Amino acid sequence: MIWTQHSLTQLIGSNMKINIHDNEKVTIHADAINCCGLTMDFGGTPSWENSDDNIATISTAGDGLSCEVTAVSAGSTDVTVSYGGKSNVATITVDAAILDSITSWNDVPVSQ
Repeated sequence: MIWTQHSLTQLIGSNMKINIHDNEKVTIHADAINCCGLTMDFGGTPSWENSDDNIATISTAGDGLSCEVTAVSAGSTDVTVSYGGKSNVATITVDAAILDSITSWNDVPVSQ
């Protein structure tokens, strides 16, 4: 049997278009795909970049294959994952926080 090395042809991620609200968090996971369309081992750690830290911040998980995105303020930013000359972009849209209720100073609910 002859074994061949399959090279990375594509980098994909979950949740590539995301809408979240202020202070919400979401995790993006990256997968490396070979020429046969199969998931392959990275053999290293991909890099993650964010185009606008004023809209959302990012932090990578221990294995580097996942990235946690935390919404900061309303707007849009792109989070890019790169490895082996390939990259993919997740567009993050942060919507303004939604007001669920209002409570008066006396802890009496205000009618809507």
